[in-house]
Amino acid sequence: CGSEDTKADHDHHDHHDSTLPDDFDDSTEQSTESGIVVSYSTDPEALTESEEFSVIITHSGGVITEVDATMPSHGGHGMNVSPDLDDDGEGTVIANPFQFHMPGHWELFVQLENDEGAIETVRFDMACCD
Repeated sequence: CGSEDTKADHDHHDHHDSTLPDDFDDSTEQSTESGIVVSYSTDPEALTESEEFSVIITHSGGVITEVDATMPSHGGHGMNVSPDLDDDGEGTVIANPFQFHMPGHWELFVQLENDEGAIETVRFDMACCD
C-alpha cells in the first residue's frame, strides 16, 4: 500500500477504494486442476468492515493447508490477523479469525494438498463491505 518511505505516515482510511474490478467473480465454488471442488461461506454472511468473521470451507478431497486473504489493489497486503484452521476431518474447515480492515476488493486464497501430494490453490473474489 505504498512505498516504504510513506508507510509510517500511511493511513488506510485515507483511500477507500471500494470499486470492484471489471472481472470480479462472486462465485463461492471452484474446482482445482485435479478436480477437487472447494466452496466457502462466511459467518456472519454479511461482512462489516473491521469486524471479525469466520470462513467455512468445504472441499471434496485433499487437505486444506492454508487460508488467507489479500487486497490486490493495495499492493496485495494481507489482513491484520492470521486465521487458525479447524478441520473436522470430513471435508469442512473453519478458518478464524478473518478481518477486512478496509472496504473494497479482497481475494480469498485456499491452499490444499491434493491426494497425490501436490499443492493447489484456488482464489475467490470477495467484497467488503456493504
